[in-house]
Amino acid sequence: DKDIISFYLKASVQTLCQRLSNNRSKRPLLFSLTEQEISEYIAKHLFERSVFYEQALVKINTNDKDQNTIVGEIRIHLH
Repeated sequence: DKDIISFYLKASVQTLCQRLSNNRSKRPLLFSLTEQEISEYIAKHLFERSVFYEQALVKINTNDKDQNTIVGEIRIHLH
């Protein structure tokens, strides 16, 4: 049995807003919201969930990082 490792891929409200705004058509809850409303929605939910997210064993800041960089950081923690 291997130990379970939990990861929190942490991003700022601004980063999440940018990422989600690009795929708004695939996000029914965000589809009709303005940029400001999306930002408020994200901030509210991050605040509400932060107590759970912060329990992750590994926290990786994903701001200004591409997918390959993030995957590389995850791999470091898995080995």
